[in-house]
Amino acid sequence: MRDLIYRSHASQRATLKPALDVVAATQRQSNDITNSHLAKSHGIFLHILSNGGVNAAVQLISAMQDRSERPLLPRAMLIDSAPSRGNDTYAQFMGAMLATIPANLRLLAWPLLVLVYAYFWIMRACGKELALMANARRLLDTDELMPQTTPVGFVYSEEDQVVAADDVKWYISKVEQQQSRKLVLESCFEGSKHVSHMTKDPVKYWAVVGHLLS
Repeated sequence: MRDLIYRSHASQRATLKPALDVVAATQRQSNDITNSHLAKSHGIFLHILSNGGVNAAVQLISAMQDRSERPLLPRAMLIDSAPSRGNDTYAQFMGAMLATIPANLRLLAWPLLVLVYAYFWIMRACGKELALMANARRLLDTDELMPQTTPVGFVYSEEDQVVAADDVKWYISKVEQQQSRKLVLESCFEGSKHVSHMTKDPVKYWAVVGHLLS
C-alpha cells in the first residue's frame, strides 16, 4: 500500500536492486541462446500477484530501462488477482482492506484506512490518475514497458474480496481489444480467495501457466 501512496520510485527501485541483477543476468543468458529448442525453455516469465505485484513489475521494468539494460522481453506474463480499477465505494474499499488484516487488529487499522480512502477519493475528485491505474495502464495498454505481443494471462475469482472479479474482467476486455496482442488467457477459479487460486486448484493453475509458456 505504501508503494502506491507515498514511496518514491527511486526508493522502490533501490529495494528491487538484488532482483534486477538476477533478471538482467537471466535475460542476457537467454538472449545468447541460439538453439531454438533451448530458447523456448529459457527467458523471463512475469508472475504478478495482486496490485502490489503490478506496481513491482512496473518498477522492475522501468529500473532496467534506467540502467540502460536491454528492454525486458518476458516470454509471457500471468497476473493473479489483479488489477483493480481503483473506483471502489467506501464499503467496497473497507471490506477489501479489512479482509487482509488480522481480526484482532482491524479496529486499530480502521482510522488509517479511512484516511487512505479519503486520499483516494480526493485524488479522483481532482481528476488525478491513481498510481494503481497508471501502473496497470502502462503495463497493459501501451508498449512503453514491453511489447504488446507479450502473451498475458489473468486468473481471478468471484469470491475474491480484495480485487473484484468485475475489475479484472474490465481489464481483460481492454487487453482483448488490442489487435497486436498475441494471446490473452483468462481463468476464473471457484471458491478461492485473494491470491489463493494456486492452493485451491493447483492442477488448473499450472495448466494456465503451461498454456502461456507453450
